[in-house]
Amino acid sequence: MNKQIARLNRIEFFEDDWGKTGFLKHGVGLETLWQRQDELGKGFMREIEVRPGLKLLIRDFQPRENVALNFEVESLPLVFSFLVSGTIRNHLKLGLWKKEFDFVAGQSSISSFSEMAGTAEHPSGQHMRMINIWLSHPLLNSFLEGEPGRIPADLRGIMDGSNGNHCLRFGTVTASMRIAIHEILNCPYHGSIRRMYLESKSIELICHQLAQTVFDRNCIKNQFNLRPDDIERIRHAADFLDHNIENPPTILELSRMVGLNDFKLKKEFREIYETSVYGYLLSRRFEQARRILAEGHMNVSEVAYAVGYSNVDHFSQSFKKRFGITPGAYRRNSQGSIK
Repeated sequence: MNKQIARLNRIEFFEDDWGKTGFLKHGVGLETLWQRQDELGKGFMREIEVRPGLKLLIRDFQPRENVALNFEVESLPLVFSFLVSGTIRNHLKLGLWKKEFDFVAGQSSISSFSEMAGTAEHPSGQHMRMINIWLSHPLLNSFLEGEPGRIPADLRGIMDGSNGNHCLRFGTVTASMRIAIHEILNCPYHGSIRRMYLESKSIELICHQLAQTVFDRNCIKNQFNLRPDDIERIRHAADFLDHNIENPPTILELSRMVGLNDFKLKKEFREIYETSVYGYLLSRRFEQARRILAEGHMNVSEVAYAVGYSNVDHFSQSFKKRFGITPGAYRRNSQGSIK
């Protein structure tokens, strides 16, 4: 890490220095975009009020030098974070309590603090992409009412205010989360349908995260058993599959590309994404197929070939088995919605 670090307050970084570039209103929702491109780096932050008590933030930034964002928060709601790429070095302080940790690609977290201060460092050259979902405590209460016995003490404490709104739990970005994130980043809809779609996907991500880090008492502590370097290699393997869906490498080829042996690749890939390499590839193929069909620019045969199927009938049968509808019917049904 370079010795020189650009330090500034987060509020200055995302508002004063970034500058609001405009507002996009979608029915009853409000969407705000901040953009930046200067000597510190380039990127954007998009804030979407999907419903009262539920806010979606999409951050995409690549610093040209090391940037440290100083921040102070009061009564922060419950925040669900999913880091798609990059690394964030966090230094948190709450009274006498201090914690330092690296938030790396493939990690997720649930957090809630009051009167928290600290610094978030972004290393130069790393492309940071992250989704945050802010959930108000009243809305969380409405979602989880009826199961007080299953809710852990730290989460129950922020729901009733008994622990001063302090909670920090870590998890991993699983294959199902990654698909939901991809769908958020590539939302095909506009207008009020866009707001409904983003709300459903945000709640889906919250469900996956709660199931993994709150309600699963046998949750595998993936991130604490794997080296950060190995996590980064697995992430690169997943990224390579994302960009080569129609012509993927073999397991041996993929393992050589990322510098892991095939056994370790398969084991740690399943540990992080909770599915096999092939299962991940299959899910990504069908999600891409569904997106292309919804756009309506290709027919079913062209979509099948675009995602790596040489047999159109096999593609159609597999698509119907997964989604309960033929690709042709899905394409026709989608055309009336994308307006």
